[in-house]
Amino acid sequence: MGAITVTAASVGLVHPTRAETWPVKLAATVTAGQLLYVNTSGSCGLVDTDNTATDVPFVVALEGGVAGQVVSGLRKGAISGATLTSLDYGALVYASGTAGGLSTTPKVQCVGKVVPLSDPGLTKVLFVDIPWGHADYS
Repeated sequence: MGAITVTAASVGLVHPTRAETWPVKLAATVTAGQLLYVNTSGSCGLVDTDNTATDVPFVVALEGGVAGQVVSGLRKGAISGATLTSLDYGALVYASGTAGGLSTTPKVQCVGKVVPLSDPGLTKVLFVDIPWGHADYS
């Protein structure tokens, strides 16, 4: 399958009271739904697994912003906004070689999986689970 499309305007927490979020200071311009890592200065840039192996995923941005701004990031919990219709429930989602992107192609780290909501249509959402300190799930 490859790249997963994320619509920034649709990104949001599905069950906010069950989510683990983390405030981050941005090192670059970011849009909601992009995957971020912590750089050596402590701010967050866009993960790009093709650029450097040191880009270990930290959070998925819940909002957009510019360098120097503080935004909320999701470490664990369900998020809307990703186009998952062609994926199976339980499909794994990884960091991508595209800056800030998500993919179904195994790369450096698995960051979540496709799960159903309990609505009649079993809407697919991304359950993000970025563990502290793990660098390789492939």
